[in-house]
Amino acid sequence: MNRILRVPVGAIALRKGRRTYGGTLISVLAFVTVISTITTGMMRLSVSHYQLAKRQCDFESAVYVAEDGIDYELRAISNSSLSADTTNSSNPYGPTYLLPGSGVFQVYVSNRDGSVPWTDMQAGIVTARGIVNGTIRTVSAYFKPIGGGGSSVYALWGETSGNMVGNCSVTGNAGTNGTFSFGSNCSVSGNVEFNGATSGWLGGTVPNGIWNTVYNASKKIWPTVDSMATSKFGSTGLTWLKANNDNALAVPPVPGNFVISISFMALLL
Repeated sequence: MNRILRVPVGAIALRKGRRTYGGTLISVLAFVTVISTITTGMMRLSVSHYQLAKRQCDFESAVYVAEDGIDYELRAISNSSLSADTTNSSNPYGPTYLLPGSGVFQVYVSNRDGSVPWTDMQAGIVTARGIVNGTIRTVSAYFKPIGGGGSSVYALWGETSGNMVGNCSVTGNAGTNGTFSFGSNCSVSGNVEFNGATSGWLGGTVPNGIWNTVYNASKKIWPTVDSMATSKFGSTGLTWLKANNDNALAVPPVPGNFVISISFMALLL
């Protein structure tokens, strides 16, 4: 026997409406999920770009601060070689100097071989570390002195001493690592510089006239041919060059492989 069930029309419509509302809710949730994922990704990308730009800015600023340290030190040793900064156990990168804002630099002077302290009047290296917001950049600059601390560009130089008598006139500076003695008829237009603890006027006597006298605590070390050969080729220096050279390749060859003869004429007035 077949049975026929009668279902109210309103119930069928209610079930259809529920299915429609459920599908719309799922679509909205999917859309919100996609939008949230995209928004989160864009925010992360923006933050990453901001951090990268800030990092690059700190790197560039640290380089500029380090270059400021180089300029500062070169100016300091140009004014006085005694002002050269160096390293020690408590300051392995040299003393720290604060700049307006958040930057600092550490700077020191060394010899070309990296040793410290720097030898006055010798070529050297200035090394500076710029520090900005924890970012560190290091810059080094090679330099070669012309003259030395103070004026130190001499028209007249006496390594151990100088004794001028009679009528003499020096245009420029006169300097020595020892003693000077000038006659009463002598004059120096620039400074008279004494270098080293034992350097000064002979017998402590200052000559007549107006003298601009400068005292420097350390001696001036002027490189000689012997010292330059030793620093370049080791302790044997010129002896090594005598045995190891290309003089034979000269045209014409240098006589005796290492001997150069120079003739000159003295003009008497």
